Amino acid sequence: MDVPYTSSAKSAADGYNSTLGGADATYTSSAKSAADGYNSTVDGANSTYDASAKGAIDGYNSTVDGANNTYDASALAAADGYNSTMDGADSTYTSSAKAAADGYNSTMDGADSTYYSTVDSAYATYTSTVNDARDSYNSAVGSADDTLNKAESDYWSTISSLQQQEEELTANAPPDSPPDLSGIQSQMDSAGATLSTAQSEHDTAVAKAAKAFADKNDTAWNQFLGVENTADAKWTTTEAEASAKYDDDIAKADAQWTTTEAEASAKYDDDIAKADAQWTTTEAQAWTKYNDDIAKADAKWADTEAEASAKYDDDIAKADAQWTTTEAQASAKYDDDIAKADAQWTTTEAQASAKYDDDIAKADAQWTTTEAQAETKYNSDMAQADAQWTTTEAQAETKYNSDMAQADAQWTTTEAQAETKYNSDKAQADAQWTTTEAQAETKYNSDMADADAAWHATEQSAWDAYQSAYSTSTGTVSANAAGAARGAGSGGSPEGSREGFSSFFDGAIKGDFSENDSWSTFAGQVIGGLNPVGDARDVAANAKNVWQGKEGGWFGLFIAGVGVIPLGGDAAKVALKGTRKGLTGAAGGLAQQAAKHANDAGDLAKSAKASVQSPRAARRAATREAGIPTSQQPISQKSVRTPQRQPAGRQYTYETPKPGGGTRTNSVQHSLTDQVEGHGPHWEAGPVKPGGQMDSLGRPRIQGGKVKVNE
Repeated sequence: MDVPYTSSAKSAADGYNSTLGGADATYTSSAKSAADGYNSTVDGANSTYDASAKGAIDGYNSTVDGANNTYDASALAAADGYNSTMDGADSTYTSSAKAAADGYNSTMDGADSTYYSTVDSAYATYTSTVNDARDSYNSAVGSADDTLNKAESDYWSTISSLQQQEEELTANAPPDSPPDLSGIQSQMDSAGATLSTAQSEHDTAVAKAAKAFADKNDTAWNQFLGVENTADAKWTTTEAEASAKYDDDIAKADAQWTTTEAEASAKYDDDIAKADAQWTTTEAQAWTKYNDDIAKADAKWADTEAEASAKYDDDIAKADAQWTTTEAQASAKYDDDIAKADAQWTTTEAQASAKYDDDIAKADAQWTTTEAQAETKYNSDMAQADAQWTTTEAQAETKYNSDMAQADAQWTTTEAQAETKYNSDKAQADAQWTTTEAQAETKYNSDMADADAAWHATEQSAWDAYQSAYSTSTGTVSANAAGAARGAGSGGSPEGSREGFSSFFDGAIKGDFSENDSWSTFAGQVIGGLNPVGDARDVAANAKNVWQGKEGGWFGLFIAGVGVIPLGGDAAKVALKGTRKGLTGAAGGLAQQAAKHANDAGDLAKSAKASVQSPRAARRAATREAGIPTSQQPISQKSVRTPQRQPAGRQYTYETPKPGGGTRTNSVQHSLTDQVEGHGPHWEAGPVKPGGQMDSLGRPRIQGGKVKVNE
């Protein structure tokens, strides 16, 4: 047993602890008093130091705050002065730039107005001159036709009289003595020669009239081109001068702005430098004073702390000596008490250890018995739990299979119902579609029948009107053709191939209605068929040939139908006619034959080609092809330059009605060169792309399908 030892040891320890407790209390009281004295002294020194440091910091901050305020005011004044000066410079620049742009636009508006006025007046003069020349041509041809008609009438009158004389002589002559008809034949030959001379004179007069018309047309057109080229040159000169003046004005405005900005920037930098110098000087003075105040406070605090520390150390040394003496006395008494208690404890511990070993053996035997019983019960409980789990798991699986069977049956039923409904709905939709399709087809057939009836009625009306106009306007030409046929035996051309200007105009007016298959008629048919009216006439003529069962009627109707196709139809029509006529190289043959009797058409074509070379004509063509009225004025226009300030062209902006309502923006752009090497000046036109897209020259990008016309 350890109770007596513990009691003895506790009594010894209590005595020791009580003595040391008193010594500790005395020491603690002495140490606390010493520390309190030290802390009180140092706290006072700290308070004094803090007050001195705060005063130094406050003085520094106050001085620097004043310097900052002075700097901010100076910097703000400098910035305000700079901004005010630059606002004035910006305003002056904007005003100068606007004045330069207004001057340029005003000059170019005047140049455009002068150009349009000059060219329109020149074109009106050209049109008037050509109309007068056409009237002169028609008058001369009419007079020549009248003369030829009279010669033909005289010829047939003479022939009729001579034939009557021939019949009388033949009837009155004896059977065995034929009459001498050489005189009558000589008179007939003379009449035929006279008619041939009249025909030749007629052709000469018509050719002379055609040449006079072509000459007047060429002269008038060249005069128009001269006026237009002069107007172009004047417009170009005006634009170059206006552009140069605009560039000069902008350069002056730029220089003025740059000078003003440099002066304002220099003044701003000088003001800021002065403010920086002032701030630096003030801050350096404040910092020097702050450091001096802190050094004085540090010295005073160090002196006070050294005195307090020395007193504290002396008080602690005295308390340490007192505590050491008391602790030595208590420790000696404690050691004696513990030695006695150790002897008593050793005897008692031997007895207690023997009893402990006996008790432990009994406890081990009890634990082994109890553990065997617990393991038996655990195995029994686990067997029951396994059986219960097996039963519950079988029941759950049976219920799961039952639920899945019910769900499968429900899904099969629902799927069958859905499929039945789908088939029913599809059958109804198919029936509805069949009914609707049948109705649409019936309506389509009805509409097509109505359209066919209307087309046939319109075609019949057009045919009747054309027949009436044809029989009125072509009587003279038919008479000429008939006269020529009657004169075939007297050295004239055969009926089906008579050449000359009358044949050319017969082909131009009648088209495929003409029975003359000469080259002159073919040239007239080609020239007269290059328009929608001529195409409609040729379709009607060949439809008539098909109706009458003439050879080649269907092929002629096919050729005429090809000519109705826009743009390429007429070219194909000419080629097919050339093939039918037996040409080798339709375009070349046509040019050779038509040039003989249609110099006026060739001259007009060359004049048209010459007009394409004009920048103004190319611009009008591009504008027209893009669907922009050529009479409409642009809402804005400007010259375009490269980044190197080289002229690159000009740009015009138009607003035109938009299909479906509203307006759309169109751009007509003149480029002095092309991105493709070797290409020259040209015009492009069309609607601009959305979103403000620009090209490298700052012009709006044009949508795909744009028009391009070369100069």
